[in-house]
Amino acid sequence: MDPFGVLERWQSEIAETRSRVVGSLKTEVAGRGFTRVALGLSGGLDSTVAAALCVEALGADNVLGVLMPMRTSDSTSLSLAQGVVNALGLTSRRVNMSPVLDAYFANFPDANRDRRGLCLAWLRTGALLDLSANYGAAAVQVVNRSDRALGYGEARQEMQAAVKPLGGLFKSQVRLLGELLEVLPEVRRRRPSLEYWPGQTDEADLGFPYASVDPLLEALIERKLEPPAALAQGFDRAAVEWAGRRVVRWRLESAAGPDGPRP
Repeated sequence: MDPFGVLERWQSEIAETRSRVVGSLKTEVAGRGFTRVALGLSGGLDSTVAAALCVEALGADNVLGVLMPMRTSDSTSLSLAQGVVNALGLTSRRVNMSPVLDAYFANFPDANRDRRGLCLAWLRTGALLDLSANYGAAAVQVVNRSDRALGYGEARQEMQAAVKPLGGLFKSQVRLLGELLEVLPEVRRRRPSLEYWPGQTDEADLGFPYASVDPLLEALIERKLEPPAALAQGFDRAAVEWAGRRVVRWRLESAAGPDGPRP
């Protein structure tokens, strides 16, 4: 539900959003003393949109795309990530993450898929930091505002020092940018997935689609509505109770330490 009409407003503002993000990228990267950036490419919407924005801001020669597949990764993900590299004209590196993950969990053969997925996420973060330093580039994280608010996905590995071109954009805005930028149709059609294990999807994990939860997050965060006020506006009760708990918990966890993410 979208009682405030934010999806329509985001659509009307998307060209301005694109210009603003590209300008911010230029300023932030230069302000950090870099001319180049490095980011992970998964074949998903967030990383593809971020890569396209980086190319627009800095030029393809200054963007390193890092592909970090697992043995269990969907082959479509790797082919789409390579397609993004080809379409945007990026420099790229491919790093097989399976050996290092396998070596670590040889010590913990009974570890469940959640432990393995979280460890994989941190390993990918470490690889990106290493390669960005080697490339003489600023590291880019593609975490979006929806996941930051919910404490989901890359928000759990968020680095304060990283450039986050999507950090102020809800997932629905990222999707609109993907349409405006005309990124690969196959990428736009894909269901969001962290690919922590075969068949994993973000919206199944969360329990709600981004298109329905983003207007609610905007109301809770931007309009600072308390859950009773959000219910009075017509938002779904189950979604309000779920999102309200996650947003409050993530804010508390983020404020607990100096290095925590801050939505």
